[in-house]
Amino acid sequence: MQMQIKGVIPHGNHLVAVDIFGHTSKGMAGLELVGLGTLGRTIKEKLVFISKCEQFKFPLLRFLICVELQEEVKEYRSAHLRYLELPLLLLFWSLVGHLPIGRLDDCFTQGRISPTGDVTQLQLNREEFIKLSSHSGIEMETINKYLGINDHDLPDSIYHLPLQEILPDHDTKRQYSIELRKRSKSERLKVVADT
Repeated sequence: MQMQIKGVIPHGNHLVAVDIFGHTSKGMAGLELVGLGTLGRTIKEKLVFISKCEQFKFPLLRFLICVELQEEVKEYRSAHLRYLELPLLLLFWSLVGHLPIGRLDDCFTQGRISPTGDVTQLQLNREEFIKLSSHSGIEMETINKYLGINDHDLPDSIYHLPLQEILPDHDTKRQYSIELRKRSKSERLKVVADT
């Protein structure tokens, strides 16, 4: 089985789309994350821990998930790369078969996830989604579903799938929160100049 999803991370004054793809194969059972360097180990252990807390049973397969970062993002801070935790978790759980959604290849999302399973996403606006489409090559005709806490003032061409309906919530009450994106000084000055 193979799947893919688009992750979104903040990078400077704009957002960058990141390709995340994975597959299962026979071999040594377990999860392997490729493409995040040393941060990959931490995120992998977090995904496994959250999955065990959810009491998921895993088939004895090898799960390989690869993150393909663009050159401009490779040297970016791990704090921003952590916004790939949610798409990585969704892809992993989809490969395992624990999500009620069949395909992720037409979806994109962003967000951090705590070891307790709480989700934090950046608050995005319509203009940022449009810029994401033009700068990162997300073709809104084919990748048109956003997995999010709320609809983030989405453009009309993007369908919103609420995370609260997708993520399993067994014994714990998962917390969902929106985080305001920190603006650079030039962006704050532009907002002031526009008003």
